[in-house]
Amino acid sequence: MKIEINPMEKASLVTEVIRNRRTIFADAFTSEEVSQELIEQVLTDAIWAPTHKRTEPWRFVVLKGNHPEKMGEYMAEFYKDYILEKRYNSLKQYCKNATLIAIIMHRDERERIPEWEELAAVSCAVQNLWLSCTTHGLGGYWETCEAAMEYTKQFTQAGERSMGIFMLGHYDAVTTKAVSRRRPLEEKLHWDFGDELTD
Repeated sequence: MKIEINPMEKASLVTEVIRNRRTIFADAFTSEEVSQELIEQVLTDAIWAPTHKRTEPWRFVVLKGNHPEKMGEYMAEFYKDYILEKRYNSLKQYCKNATLIAIIMHRDERERIPEWEELAAVSCAVQNLWLSCTTHGLGGYWETCEAAMEYTKQFTQAGERSMGIFMLGHYDAVTTKAVSRRRPLEEKLHWDFGDELTD
């Protein structure tokens, strides 16, 4: 049965989801597993992103099994020379409870559009994924550090580019405080009326 929502309520719900999306880091995730059904749901929402000429340049690889542990160890070793021992040990455990999704851009073989448009399309897909996680009460974080980029290269094919890892998981909303703010719109907005004539 389809539930009808009036336009004002729908707009309010969309605004609420957008403005309540937050970065929830992987070390805040609980051990509760994210079901395959839910993973597929949020990724289905992701692929409804805008895509010029419908190239749909996104590809996702869900990294299961021991990948969270391997990723933590990889990051710790990758940054070993730049971090303290305490941070090294915590980094090894950082994403142990996370569901890891490699974000990959699959370039249009015919190169009908500039690469930046396909990068933008994949970024839009990640935003959809993030918003969908928000609606399902999941935490999420797009990890684009150099270590994440390097780790996911193993899952790319010819004509593809690694765009990091999206980490998602269940978290305790009571104990995990995620506060965010934005500068006022007037600092970022300019109205230009061109050569409009005035009396």
